[in-house]
Amino acid sequence: MGDAMRCIDTCSVLRFSGHFRAPHQAGHFATEAICLRLLSQKGGEFGKKGRQRGNMPAKSGNFATGKDMEPRLHSIKNMIYKALIFDLDGTLTDSLEDLWLATNHALRTMGWAERSLDEVRTFVGNGVHRLIERAVPQGTSPEGLERCFGEFRTYYVEHCMDHTAPYAHIPEMLAALDDRGYRMAIVSNKLQAGVSVMHRQLYAEHVHVAIGEHAGVRRKPAPDMVLEAIGQLGVKPEDCVYVGDSDVDILTAQGAGLPCISVLWGFRDREFLLRHGATTLAAKPSDIVDIMDSGQVLPHPGTTQAQ
Repeated sequence: MGDAMRCIDTCSVLRFSGHFRAPHQAGHFATEAICLRLLSQKGGEFGKKGRQRGNMPAKSGNFATGKDMEPRLHSIKNMIYKALIFDLDGTLTDSLEDLWLATNHALRTMGWAERSLDEVRTFVGNGVHRLIERAVPQGTSPEGLERCFGEFRTYYVEHCMDHTAPYAHIPEMLAALDDRGYRMAIVSNKLQAGVSVMHRQLYAEHVHVAIGEHAGVRRKPAPDMVLEAIGQLGVKPEDCVYVGDSDVDILTAQGAGLPCISVLWGFRDREFLLRHGATTLAAKPSDIVDIMDSGQVLPHPGTTQAQ
């Protein structure tokens, strides 16, 4: 919380429509701080739908819904972006356990040593084929790799939702952004079949487009998926903000020419993200809503460093 307290010391905090808001400072948002916090909400507790997973705090305040959100809806004149494009695994969805179990199922089937949860955490981010490439023993033949990947894919399609759920407070965040009129998309290096299942079961109410790995489109960090999502959303690149949890996401945003919000509850920690060029950090999902409500232009990756 040291950074949070420093943020409070250095930011002038304004009361606006019943909420405290911290202004833009030195080209970045101090979004890890608690200075962007809703003070008076009548809606349901923020977090009843989401499940606490990973390093998300058990509670991170309340979240207004419905009529209780109207004061902030009326301030949407300040909105300078129209759409948010989200990474899936590690950003919206805690899918690590199912990825780990599917990886070890494939390795066991091949007679190879299994991997720890922490090892698999470091393997994800570049698609499931790359995950298996990193998980198999060194010196594995191309034929062995493809057999292992086939075992993984067959198992994962059947079990991708066994333990997978949105991170705590993600459903409320998406509902709030939807209420404000933002268009939203998911782009993921996960196979399109898995993305479609998760979108349908978890996010279809608020997220309008879901794109996974499919023929003719390069995986992230190439910008192809993001540009396809922008086209399907019917917006322009300058209307969009990218949200992700990894270095791959920072590179993806950079390649697509978008500002990037890097989240701290996913597969990579704060120090790792800062080393890889993160410019805007969100410590909890409600920070993303506060950032969008601020009406400020967000820095692009590599232009400044978050603090």
